Amino acid sequence: MSSPSIITVVIRAYSAEKYISEALQSVLENLNALEEEVIGDILVCYDRGSQDNTYSILKQFSLKHPELIHVIEHEHMTAPEALVHCLKRAQGTYIFLLDYDDLYPKEHMKKAVSMLRNYPKAFGFTKIYFIDDATKHLRGTSKIPENPIDILNLLKGDYVGTSSICMQNECVREVLATIDRLPKGIIPFIREDWLIALLAFKECTPVFIRDSYVLYRLHAGHRSAIRSTDSLRWVYDYSRDIITLLAFAKLEKSKLSLSEWRALEQGLLLRFHSIITSIGKDFNSLPLFATYYKLINIIKRLIKGKEIS
Repeated sequence: MSSPSIITVVIRAYSAEKYISEALQSVLENLNALEEEVIGDILVCYDRGSQDNTYSILKQFSLKHPELIHVIEHEHMTAPEALVHCLKRAQGTYIFLLDYDDLYPKEHMKKAVSMLRNYPKAFGFTKIYFIDDATKHLRGTSKIPENPIDILNLLKGDYVGTSSICMQNECVREVLATIDRLPKGIIPFIREDWLIALLAFKECTPVFIRDSYVLYRLHAGHRSAIRSTDSLRWVYDYSRDIITLLAFAKLEKSKLSLSEWRALEQGLLLRFHSIITSIGKDFNSLPLFATYYKLINIIKRLIKGKEIS
């Protein structure tokens, strides 16, 4: 008889008291629905910088389900740093990610594993349903391209949310080994879900799980829940996009095709343009546009010569 497959669900918990109970309960219901030959556990990474009762809630859950819920503590970190830290400690054959304020629908994990087991070094992801914080009513869905596993589409923009990700262990190790080549000072500023997905599209087998989805809660604490008119916030968000794309180019430059380099160039130029557009109304736009065109020429030279060092 073959040994059972093991699932580890990774959850980061920072000031999460309002939502963490629901998230954990949704995972426990999924674990109970797994087939007999599949077992699982939950790895919760608690940030000691939390300023609420998150830790007490986690301890209550872990005491009630000691065989299923394991809490590890770490010093305060940014979200990207915390995710890398947690993934290095996940040991399952299949590793799922869930943000503390999101939810798994019934049998999500069962459906995902049934797909992942058919592919080598699989990287799976699903569509996302956005739900209202108060009513749980559906507010929309993520925009998934016609061919969701084509990296040219992913280079245009991120449609792989953290909570939609599930991977075979071999893929996780490959991605982490690649990320470890980045300077530590860069990691806090990347979009962690996007960089993980981009690297996995190159290093693993991307699999779009059409038969399931995850529930993404829209609330005031989510940056994506409210569209800000603050130009500095837009600049910060676009800057993270740029850093993520440049980090990907640095890590995978020897493996990118010509079409991938072109898509990367377009993605970078679009975001530089968006930064200028966002702040142009607040400042004298003429010097900004001069800077913008200088940046365009720099990026074109970088991409053309692949001189990202």
